[in-house]
Amino acid sequence: MNLKEKPYREQPLIFIDIETTGLSLERHEIIEIASLQVSQTDFSIQKEFSSKVAPSHIETAEKEALELVEYTEKKWEHASSLKNAITEFSKMAQNGIPVGHVIHFDLMFLQKAFGLCNLPFLLDYHYLDTVSIAYAKLKDDALFDVSLTALLKRFNIHRDRAHEAQEDIRATYELFKCLFVL
Repeated sequence: MNLKEKPYREQPLIFIDIETTGLSLERHEIIEIASLQVSQTDFSIQKEFSSKVAPSHIETAEKEALELVEYTEKKWEHASSLKNAITEFSKMAQNGIPVGHVIHFDLMFLQKAFGLCNLPFLLDYHYLDTVSIAYAKLKDDALFDVSLTALLKRFNIHRDRAHEAQEDIRATYELFKCLFVL
């Protein structure tokens, strides 16, 4: 059965995190992508993907964004081209339901990247955002804060380094499981 033919509840969840050279969709670009394909039935990880992406226009990058991700030419010397990274990501993510922390940001950049690579954007149009889930579950809490760092601290979820796509996506996955059982 094609994934597109599967009922919504049987489609895989695709946890996504990207790192970019800034916040502007027009001026900035993806420099790192990480994702986990997760079964909806038991939340088990089925596949994992992570790639640094070689920037095409590093000159437009925000200094603060590069500092957050600890970008150096040396660390990115073996980075994939955007087309190769998006092609590999697409293989595991197609027709899955995107999940992330502030997922709309990631999806905007991904849709742009798919377009630049002349590839169809095959993720499901439904998505789940841990910010919205946290808001719904924790809104009456006096210490309410939906930042990823605050939520990870609240649920005692360890993350070695913020703004590293693979670390952030694993932490978001753990957060999602904690929020789901509240």
